[in-house]
Amino acid sequence: MVFLGSFSAAFASDGDLQRILLGHACVKPRVETVLKQASLVAYRVNCLGTAHKVLDVLCDGHRCSASQRRDRADSP
Repeated sequence: MVFLGSFSAAFASDGDLQRILLGHACVKPRVETVLKQASLVAYRVNCLGTAHKVLDVLCDGHRCSASQRRDRADSP
């Protein structure tokens, strides 16, 4: 089963996801679940605040990793 585009603050309480958010100085996140399949969950996180960032976070079980999205304007 795959769910696309749902917003879920409940998943943001996961410990490893919280660690990633804090590591990226994302104190006011808007977390959107973009994929959920078995133990794999992908999130798009908008870090609202003075330095707006968008992160892609992938969690498999309780382990998560993140990459910061780049706008086309940021590309060389």
